[in-house]
Amino acid sequence: MRRRAYKTSRAARFFWRPDGLPASAPDMVITGVGTHTLAPLRVAATVSSVSADGTTLTLSASLAATSRGLVGEGGTAVLDLGADGVHHVRLSHFATGTTVVLAEPLPPVSATAAGALDWNTWYADVGAGDVPAVATRNVLWSVTWSRDLGADAQPEPSYDDGFVDFVPRPFRTGLTDEDVYRVAPMLRGRLPAGWSSLEGWRDVALCELTEIIEAELLDSTQYVDMLLGEQFIRCHALLTAAVVADGLGLAGTARPDPDWRTLATECIARAGGNLRWLDADGDGVVDAGETGADARTPDALRSRWTTDSTYDSTLYDEDATGNGRRFTTRDDR
Repeated sequence: MRRRAYKTSRAARFFWRPDGLPASAPDMVITGVGTHTLAPLRVAATVSSVSADGTTLTLSASLAATSRGLVGEGGTAVLDLGADGVHHVRLSHFATGTTVVLAEPLPPVSATAAGALDWNTWYADVGAGDVPAVATRNVLWSVTWSRDLGADAQPEPSYDDGFVDFVPRPFRTGLTDEDVYRVAPMLRGRLPAGWSSLEGWRDVALCELTEIIEAELLDSTQYVDMLLGEQFIRCHALLTAAVVADGLGLAGTARPDPDWRTLATECIARAGGNLRWLDADGDGVVDAGETGADARTPDALRSRWTTDSTYDSTLYDEDATGNGRRFTTRDDR
C-alpha cells in the first residue's frame, strides 16, 4: 500500500502481487525505463493432501530448509484445490519438512483434496543503467496480464498499474518495533495470533505520515523525500500506535487509553516548525534547489483532527479496505 520509491541510478527490484493467479508470466512496463518480464519469486508447491480438520497441508517435496519468507507474516498464499475451490491462506509454520500449518483452518473440503500452493509474488530486476539518474516522480508502471480461471474457463484479461518515484533518497524514518514499544509499552504482547511484528502497521502508518506531511507542511513543488525522514521517527511511532489501537478496537479488543493520533499530529506540527532537509547531492550544504522555500506553517494541523481521533477524509484517497493511500499526483489534492 506504500507508494513505490527507488533510489536514482541504482539497480531496483520491482515486486508485484496480483489479486488473482496469472495464467502466464506477464510483462511490467515502466514508462521511460523499459519493459521487463515478471518472474515468480517462489515456485508454487504441490499439495498432495489436506488434513481432515483443514489445519495442515502435506507437500510433495520438502520446503522447510528454504522456508524463510514462506511462512509467518510473509506466508500469504493462494491455495488452488481445483474442485474444492481457491482459498487465500496464511501459513503459520512448518511442522515437518513437508507439513505446513495454516494460521486459520480451511472450510470443509473433500478427503481427496489436492492441488497447488502459490505464494503469487512476482518480481522484475531493473539494472542501474535503466534507472533515472535524476529525481523523476509519478512514473507510470503497468502490467497487462491474464487471470487464470481454471481449466474449464478462458483466462480473463486484466490490467494493473500505479506510479513510482525515482529519488536520491526514498523517504523513511528508520522506525523499528522497539521504537514503537518505547512510546507505547502497553502494546507489547498484544499482537493478534499469527503476527510476530508490527511491520504491517508501521507501513500503514508511514503512508499516513507521508500524506499529512505533504498535505500540511509542504507546498506543491515539495515532496516528502526532500526531507530527512529521521526527524519524524517519534511521529511515526505514535501514528503506528494509533493504527495498532484502531486494529485492536476493530478486533473487539479493548483499546489503550492514550489518544495516539492526536499526539502524533502534535508531534508533526512541532517538527514542521523546524524542518530539516536532505542534502541530496552530498556536498555538505542544503542548497536552495533541494528544499523550495514555501513550506507551510503547521498551525492548521490540529484543526484537521477531531476529538474522537477521526481524520478529514479529503486528505486521503482510500482503497477498498479503508486504508489511506498516497495521492497519484499533487493535483489530486
